[in-house]
Amino acid sequence: MGPSFRELFDSGAPALLRYVRRLTGSRSDAEEIVQDTFLKLHCRMAEEGGELTNVRAWLFRVATNAARDLERGRRVRAREGRTAVADTTVVDIEAHIERRQLTRRTLRRLPRRMRQVLLLWSEGFTY
Repeated sequence: MGPSFRELFDSGAPALLRYVRRLTGSRSDAEEIVQDTFLKLHCRMAEEGGELTNVRAWLFRVATNAARDLERGRRVRAREGRTAVADTTVVDIEAHIERRQLTRRTLRRLPRRMRQVLLLWSEGFTY
């Protein structure tokens, strides 16, 4: 039998939150996506009897898709004229160091797909 849901959450949530926060540029969006992702994991574990392979990759894939869906939804609503697309640039209080600021600015300039690859690599994933 594999690790419990609590163990998976405790070990996986910080890295996943960090990744999604950098992907979306919003702490609140990231927290919501991570919460939804772990809810899906809980349901999936119940369906599979707790036996899942490569849970970490599964979590990152589900969270990436959720972030993509969120962005897509905002673009659709903006096109329909219902809401303006919010500027997702968040001033990160912890990032007073110039190097971090430069890295974030550079990441935001990259195409979404390239940014995603670099962020996944920084979380330890390989090609």
